Amino acid sequence: MNNRRKLASQRKLPNLDVPRGYRPQALDISVEADLLDFYKLRQLSVAERVAYAADLINKTRAFSLACLSQQFSHLSADGFARKLAEAWLQEDCPPGYAPKGNKMTWIQNSPELAVQLHQVFEQNSIPYFIVGGLAAIAYGDPRTTRDLDAVIQAPAEGIERVKSALEEAGFYVAGAEDAGASSLQITSRESIARADLIIAPNDEYTQKQFERRRRYTFPGMGEIYLASPKDIVIGKLRWGLTSDSQKQQRDILAIFKVQQTDINYQYIYYWADRFDLAGQVEPLTVAAGVQEVANKQWGERFYQIAKQLFDTAKETERIIVSESGEEVALGRCYDLNMGSQNQLTIVDSTDGRLIVQFDRQGQVVMAAPTLSDRRQWRETAQRMRKTRGQ
Repeated sequence: MNNRRKLASQRKLPNLDVPRGYRPQALDISVEADLLDFYKLRQLSVAERVAYAADLINKTRAFSLACLSQQFSHLSADGFARKLAEAWLQEDCPPGYAPKGNKMTWIQNSPELAVQLHQVFEQNSIPYFIVGGLAAIAYGDPRTTRDLDAVIQAPAEGIERVKSALEEAGFYVAGAEDAGASSLQITSRESIARADLIIAPNDEYTQKQFERRRRYTFPGMGEIYLASPKDIVIGKLRWGLTSDSQKQQRDILAIFKVQQTDINYQYIYYWADRFDLAGQVEPLTVAAGVQEVANKQWGERFYQIAKQLFDTAKETERIIVSESGEEVALGRCYDLNMGSQNQLTIVDSTDGRLIVQFDRQGQVVMAAPTLSDRRQWRETAQRMRKTRGQ
């Protein structure tokens, strides 16, 4: 926290309002301190956040190395190298593995490993992108991470070529010998660094991830491809079903708190719904203080559709005038109300619940869609696109 406090002292601090439902990253952090931390993190670039984390990982590993060196000073050089690998890699330590490097190479961090793998993949025309902890660090809260996760494009017949390229670059590769392997586990023979390489499935979502991956340059290190922030959120929602869900949720909260208006919540809701995870998104947007941002994006997405539906109803004389003078297009699920100042409002036709209100310029005044609203308006948009296509 000292580095963050130092960052905070470098600029005049703003007045930070506490969003309704906002939740700090940990129980021992106050809401005010958490808001301040993430305000400062938003001032940093992706490269700066990764550099921050790389320094943190290096110092953590150097401290661990110093402690273990004293504790196991009686071991031979080879014996200590094996002991250190067992301590850091734990259940992922390959049988008989001992790093060949030294104390300088042993503290290699995940960003450095990612840059090294980028060079291998580029030289061998292997498309990839980084996911997991390093991507969460880049888009959210810098923290330590033990290993690296990447998705690679490699058909079954090309796995052996990938393995050869990695072995030539100095990696021990496990998993390639398994028929139909879904991942490769690699460990550097020089440093105590490992990565899980996930073989990309041939599906629509994964292909879109490759289209949206982002290339970043890190001064003094090199380049890497990261999955987009919205894809990292979707991935962590899915991983949370089978792994440490609290860890995944903290990473999602941090990404939302840092990215705020720079992330496409409509996309996240869409794919979360496809994976039957939409119910988890809204509580996280509330806890991260971005629910209003997500709701506003939704309203902006559907203004033109609602306006078109209202105009069509008016052209076909399916408009009534309310007692207050509003023009109303009655619908099966939603009513569209046009006020005297050309303010368009979408209302639930069954209970009168206000879904979204726009001003005369089409800007969102307020929005409060439920998951059901999101699904129904998405289906409406799809039907309208099909109709225009016909």
